[in-house]
Amino acid sequence: MNIGKVHNATYRPLLHDVLLESAEFDLFFVSWVSSSKNKEADHLAKQGIHKQI
Repeated sequence: MNIGKVHNATYRPLLHDVLLESAEFDLFFVSWVSSSKNKEADHLAKQGIHKQI
């Protein structure tokens, strides 16, 4: 388990925010799922991003 570690600098601010918000909960889980293992969610997320642009 890598608590509070991010290899991609792009995600560091997001992790920081998640850790701050999650401190208010007794129990909180975050797990990374690569886009290659979750293609449908990745596709939907990209659609949402393109609609916002």
